[in-house]
Amino acid sequence: FPVTIWSIDLKNNQEKEDIVVFPHRLNYDKAPWVFDEIAAQVHKTHPNIKFIKTQEMNMSKEEYYQFLKRCKVIFSANKHENLGIGTFEATVAGCLPVLPDKLSYSEMYGSQWKYNVPDNLYYIDVDRSELADKIIDFVTNYSQYVPELATQIDQTYSYFTGEKMFEELKKL
Repeated sequence: FPVTIWSIDLKNNQEKEDIVVFPHRLNYDKAPWVFDEIAAQVHKTHPNIKFIKTQEMNMSKEEYYQFLKRCKVIFSANKHENLGIGTFEATVAGCLPVLPDKLSYSEMYGSQWKYNVPDNLYYIDVDRSELADKIIDFVTNYSQYVPELATQIDQTYSYFTGEKMFEELKKL
């Protein structure tokens, strides 16, 4: 993934590990408990898949980027998201995204990366086993999704350059 953002080379030259990352703050609006519940579900059949919350690690920005390059999947259960810089950083580093089909994710990411979520604040009705299955598939079949991820990165990058916004404004 030869992309450079903010003067940091995120080209992935590290070997991937079976790691699912939660790159968000551990605040209520990011729903970290959903990540924990899915980890418990996955560990019933795949105990070697690691689930790591980056906010529990003490890393510099460069260490953080190096860590993301080792991960296979990024998970989000955000209740609000305006742009999703952490999610984009993780995808550029080669993480397959698992995202709620709402907020900015709805327009920025393809359907293969999203899961359905009712419009409530508690994620009560989200099927944890379905999400666990998606994560297991992404981790175990990672390499087959890489071409789709490269295409997704190219498409999402336009949101961070402002191209999409300027195209829409020109239509006005």
